Amino acid sequence: MATLRTLRKLCQHTHHQACSFHLSASRQEAVVISGRKLARQIRDEARADVEEWVSAGNRRPHLSVVLVGDNPASHSYVLNKTRAAADVGISSETILKPSSISEEELLELIDKLNTDHRVDGLLVQLPLPEHIDERRICNAVCPDKDVDGFHVVNVGRMCLDQSTMLPATPWGVWEIIKRTGIPTLGKNVLVAGRSKNVGMPIAMLLHTDGKHERPGGDATVTISHRYTPKEQLRQHTKIADIIVAAAGIPNLITADMIKEGAAVIDVGINRIQDPLTGKNKLVGDVDFEGVRKKASYITPVPGGVGPMTVAMLMKNTIKAAKNLLLTPPERVRMVALTADSLVQFIWGEAGLVAGLMRVSVHVEKPQSCLETWQSDDTAEHGPVMTDEQKASFSTKRPMTKEEYEARQSVIRRVLDPATGRTRLIRGDGEVLEEIVSKERHKEINKQATKADGSAFQKRLGINR
Repeated sequence: MATLRTLRKLCQHTHHQACSFHLSASRQEAVVISGRKLARQIRDEARADVEEWVSAGNRRPHLSVVLVGDNPASHSYVLNKTRAAADVGISSETILKPSSISEEELLELIDKLNTDHRVDGLLVQLPLPEHIDERRICNAVCPDKDVDGFHVVNVGRMCLDQSTMLPATPWGVWEIIKRTGIPTLGKNVLVAGRSKNVGMPIAMLLHTDGKHERPGGDATVTISHRYTPKEQLRQHTKIADIIVAAAGIPNLITADMIKEGAAVIDVGINRIQDPLTGKNKLVGDVDFEGVRKKASYITPVPGGVGPMTVAMLMKNTIKAAKNLLLTPPERVRMVALTADSLVQFIWGEAGLVAGLMRVSVHVEKPQSCLETWQSDDTAEHGPVMTDEQKASFSTKRPMTKEEYEARQSVIRRVLDPATGRTRLIRGDGEVLEEIVSKERHKEINKQATKADGSAFQKRLGINR
């Protein structure tokens, strides 16, 4: 009898412990993923990669950023990018142009940077003024230097699961999921937002085959957009194991819309007025406080996806520097041509079509491009590389410390008192583009207003 009473007490104690464990588990909140910590880890990796690259005798990677106009949000983003570049050891420059610049003038500047062997990575900060075609500008950037991953060639390669420049924000989301250990194989994913720069690439990365050249997540992905009815959206989010919110709508995803244990990645950036303080603040597309009580993982805004975007941009710049090492200047100029300009070139220079065809044979063999251009078989591969071309090719070697210091000593910074902008002039008299100082960046950033932020959000095109 004593044994029976002891056994009964033991069962009651075990049941009480199980109930307590169940209640505590149900109250456990989501793990808040720190994008800043992950970005710091990736930037440490990038810094080590840069130092290894330079110590191996290669030139330090260089990033050129073209910034058009005085949009405060754009200036803030560019400043974060240049700071990150300096942190990992990448040299950078910001080329500031007025909003009145014509599309042709901007295309000429991009062409100049495409063919400048000192520039490894090139990006044009979006959005652009209304009179400029953003798609045409994105396609004008050489795909090998396109660190934003917006060129149609890089988008196509991404969709074909090939190695390429991935857009920084989708790549950042992918790295968050992968490095946090969130499983994707066979899982249901809901991507809210179909923009070509964010929503669509995220869906591509998550649903494609994990065994391909550019591995994917092997997930079952559903994409919603602004025309998806709220109730239908709720049906999809209720069964989703992972939710990626990138629609640009505050509180689009609420706690009653997700299932227990879902992982929620918030890509949205919205500037709203805090009802308590009356000040502007940044929020995402997710009701953070409500959703974190049901989700297993969640990213905050700010401090989530944003820092990862900048970190992945640094990775792309390093990748561009390595890819361009064996890329001859002629191929850079060729791949940078847009479809329209290429057709005009062929029709206008009909006598050179045969030569153009010979160059295209070389493009198909980039792994042996140096041997190809030095070949004597001009009938198959085109003309032999001239001494001048060989000399320009050889300048891709890294500068020694003495050479770098000597080069810096002959660069003059001339301040234009009328505009407050700085001109960079080399010793040979070449005038680099007007650049804006960090102080000017900070001054413009302070002028950000709620209206400016909202207008920028709409023109960025993530509210789809």
